[in-house]
Amino acid sequence: MIYTVIYHDREDNSMGTHTFVSSTHDKNYAWAEFKKKHATCSQEPVAMMPGEAVVFFADCISRVD
Repeated sequence: MIYTVIYHDREDNSMGTHTFVSSTHDKNYAWAEFKKKHATCSQEPVAMMPGEAVVFFADCISRVD
C-alpha cells in the first residue's frame, strides 16, 4: 500500500511530505513504519493519507493574482 505522510521537522521548523510503500495495508502499522524506517529523528508525522497526492503549502506558492 502506498502512503503519503505530512511531517513537521523540528530541526528547521519546516513541513514536508514523504511517499513510501508500506509492507501492510494497516494504517497504524504504516504510521509506525514511517517513524521507524523513513523519518529522521527530527521528523514527526502530522497526517497520513493512502495513495499519492501533491500537497501545496502556503510557502510553496510564489505568485497569486
